[in-house]
Amino acid sequence: MLVAEFLLQQTRVDQARPFYHRFLARFPDLPSLARAREGSVLKAWEGAGYYARARHLRDLARTVVRVYGGTLPHRVEQLRELPGVGEYTARALAAIAFRRPVLAVDANVERVLARVLYPSALDEPEAEDLLGRADPRAFNEGLMELGQRICTPRSPRCPRCPVRKICGAYRTLPSPGSIPRRGPRAVRPRVRAAVGVVARDGRFLLQRRPSGGLLGGLWEFPGGKIEPGETPAQAVRREFAEETGLVVRVLRPLGVVEHDYSHFHV
Repeated sequence: MLVAEFLLQQTRVDQARPFYHRFLARFPDLPSLARAREGSVLKAWEGAGYYARARHLRDLARTVVRVYGGTLPHRVEQLRELPGVGEYTARALAAIAFRRPVLAVDANVERVLARVLYPSALDEPEAEDLLGRADPRAFNEGLMELGQRICTPRSPRCPRCPVRKICGAYRTLPSPGSIPRRGPRAVRPRVRAAVGVVARDGRFLLQRRPSGGLLGGLWEFPGGKIEPGETPAQAVRREFAEETGLVVRVLRPLGVVEHDYSHFHV
C-alpha cells in the first residue's frame, strides 16, 4: 500500500497500475529499497513522473530500517514524520493498512463530507466522529469509492447514493453538485528555455541534475531558462559555459518542443 499511496499522490489509478507492479517486482520490501542506489530507484520509477516521490520513498525506507528495524510504524504521528509523507498519506496508511480509527480526507472524501454535512462547514474532528465503531479500513475505502463513483465533482448520481437521505446538499439544494464551490483555476506560467544537443559518433553529451529540486537526479541536455533580452542561441552559449565550461562556436536550430508540467508550461 505504501508504494501505491506514493504513486497516487500525482497519478491516476489506471495510469499508476503498471508502474506499481514494476516497482514492487524490483523492490519487494523496505530493506531492499533502502539498500538501493538512487539511480536504480529512479530507473524503476521511470515513466511515472514526479521523481521526487521515488527519492522520498527510498529515504523513507532508509529511515524505517534505521529507526524502526524495517517495520513501518502504525501511528499517524510517527508516519507523518517520515520523508514524503503528509497528513493525508499518514492517515490513509494508519486507517487502511493498520485499521487505526482515523479519517483520511482526500479530494473525494472532502467532497462527500462537504455535501453530506451541508450547510455546516467541514470540520475534521466532527467528521472523524462519524467513524464510530465502524471498521476504519472499510469506512475510509467506502467514502473514497463513494466520491469516485457516485458523488462525483460534476453531475453527482444522487438517486443512486446510499446516503442521500442524510445528505444536506441533496435535501436542500437544487444542484448538489455546486458544493463545494470551486475557485478559479490558476494560470500556469510559461517558461522559455533552450538546450544544446552535442552529438558525436552516435553518442550525446548529457549531464545529471542535482538530487534536490525539480527532476532531481535525472539526465538532461545542457541548457536552461532564456533570460530577458536573450536569444535562444545566446542562452545556450551562456548555459554551456556555466554548466560545462565548454565554449560553443557553431549552433544549428533543431526545432521547438513544448511540454506541460503540473505548475508551468515550457
